[in-house]
Amino acid sequence: MRKPKQTYSPQFKAEVAIAAIQAGDSLAQLSRDFGVHRNQVRQWRDRLVDRAGILFVESNDSRQLRRRGGPRRNEAAPDGTSSRGDRPGEQFASS
Repeated sequence: MRKPKQTYSPQFKAEVAIAAIQAGDSLAQLSRDFGVHRNQVRQWRDRLVDRAGILFVESNDSRQLRRRGGPRRNEAAPDGTSSRGDRPGEQFASS
């Protein structure tokens, strides 16, 4: 019987990709540490590196919201709620 395809959470993929960028370990060592194939580690690392620049591109929607006086990323909205969600990568800072 065939083993079902393994799926990984976006958080796990990010953790592996960040480790691949930061670590001096080989892909083979990271593969053993995280229990995924070394080609998968390489693909996630390359995907993170390729898309990193997108994080610093501001979307038209957020610019238009600020022009209309809407809340900025770290400001509270008029109803008292924060417009800021959990920042990606915070769970990795304490490691």
